[in-house]
Amino acid sequence: MKIKKYLKDFTTIVKYNLKIEMRYPLSYIAGIFNMFFWMLSISILVIILSGQKENIILGNIIIWGFIGYMIYQTIISEVGFGIYRLQRRGTLEQIFLTPIPHWILPLGLAGFSLTIAMIFSILVILFLSTMLNIPLIITNPLQGILATILLFNMTYGLALIYAGIAIKTKKSSWALVNALQMIFLLFCGVFYSFKTMPQWLLTISKTIPFSYAIDLMRTTIIGIPPELAPKTITIMGTKINGATFEWIITATISTTLLTAGYTYLNKKIKEAKKKGLLATY
Repeated sequence: MKIKKYLKDFTTIVKYNLKIEMRYPLSYIAGIFNMFFWMLSISILVIILSGQKENIILGNIIIWGFIGYMIYQTIISEVGFGIYRLQRRGTLEQIFLTPIPHWILPLGLAGFSLTIAMIFSILVILFLSTMLNIPLIITNPLQGILATILLFNMTYGLALIYAGIAIKTKKSSWALVNALQMIFLLFCGVFYSFKTMPQWLLTISKTIPFSYAIDLMRTTIIGIPPELAPKTITIMGTKINGATFEWIITATISTTLLTAGYTYLNKKIKEAKKKGLLATY
C-alpha cells in the first residue's frame, strides 16, 4: 500500500510542476529551445571543424555528451533551484505540511525534469544523426543505461545539496546554478573528446567526478575504450582496466552524493521549519 501511495504522491508532484510551468508555455518552451539551439550550434561547429574520418565517433561522443548535459542541466535547475521556485510561489510550506514524505518532492521535480530531458534528447539524436548524416552507435545499451542511471544519481545528489542551500540563500542561489553549468560545459567534455583536450584542461577535468560519469556513459554506449582513464591502473598492487576504474569511481561518488544530498536536504528542511523560512520570500 505504501508503494502505491508513494507513486500517487510522485505523480501528483510531477503533474503539479508541469501545470505550473505550462501557465506560460510559450515563454518556457522558448527558453528551453533557446538553450537547445545554442548548444546544437556549438556541436555542429565542432563536427564541421573536425576531420572527416573522425566525424562518426566524434558525432556520437557529442550526441551522448549533449544528452548527459541535458540530464545534468534540467536536474540541477529544476530540482535544486525548483525548491526555491516553490518557496517564492508560497507553496513549499503547504507541500511540506501535507503527509507527503520529504523525499517525494525533489523526486517528483526530477521526474518532470527527466521528461523534458528525454524530449530534447530525442530531438538531439534525430537532428545530429539525420541532418548531419551521423550513424548512431549503440554497442552496449544495457550497460549504457546503467551508466546513465549513475550519472542521474550523481547529479540528483548534487541537486539535493543545492536545494538545501537554495532554501536559505533564495534567489542569489541562481548564481551557483550558472557556475555549476559552466563548469560542466567547460571541463566535462560535453562537446569534445577528452583525448583532444590540452593537458592543462585535461588535468582539471580529471579532478571533477562528473567527467568520469560522462566518459563512462558515452564510451560504454559507443563501445570504445574510456578516454579519461588510462588503459590499466594499479591500485594497491592490483591492476584494473580503465573502464572498471571509471565504474568504481562513478558508482562510489554517485552513492556518496545521493546519500549526502538526502541527509543535507532533510536537515535544512527541519531547520527551515523551525525558523519559518519555508514560506519566506
